[in-house]
Amino acid sequence: MKRSAGILLLGSVMACSLAANVSYAAGNSGGFAGVLYGGLTVGGDELVTVEFEDGDDGTVEAGGFLLFGAGVKYRFENSPLEVQTTVGYHFDSENAENGDVGFSRIPLDVLGFYNTGNHRFGAGITYHLNPELSMDFDSDVMVSGNGDSIKFDNSIGLVADYNYLFGNNVAVGVRYTSIEYSSSRLAEDLDGSYIGITASYFLHN
Repeated sequence: MKRSAGILLLGSVMACSLAANVSYAAGNSGGFAGVLYGGLTVGGDELVTVEFEDGDDGTVEAGGFLLFGAGVKYRFENSPLEVQTTVGYHFDSENAENGDVGFSRIPLDVLGFYNTGNHRFGAGITYHLNPELSMDFDSDVMVSGNGDSIKFDNSIGLVADYNYLFGNNVAVGVRYTSIEYSSSRLAEDLDGSYIGITASYFLHN
């Protein structure tokens, strides 16, 4: 169910962005622009598998699932180069009447982009603040995992990003992030790497 809801949400954002792009146009000159983005991601280690009374189960991944945020980018005048900085919220969760589990973090990204035609090729670093696995279950729920909340150290990772531009304001893309999370409570680091599809909207002056 959460996958369907996430896909529906991202599809709605993309449709609204494309509609807005038809009615607004801006030049390709240099300068600042606001950035709004959202995405769906998969990957990383499986953190917790939950089995509910009705027989359904769900898994929370260290690289999932819903990502959104905002920031600013700067396009150098008469240049194909841009610098983009954003802050977001990234989480995966399973929710039911008899229990909730989630993994969340706050990604701070600094990326450089090269523009050619309708294509943006980017790479940079991401710094994840306050990664945390939280669980709250009733006694009748069976949990395969550590059984309580775990806070992880802040972590730095690498990002590769590709966008296809529709006009000046809308982009649809693919993002790959390589990152690991560590905690004093765990013997080994967790792989939080993921691949995802994204939609972005740029707010030009």
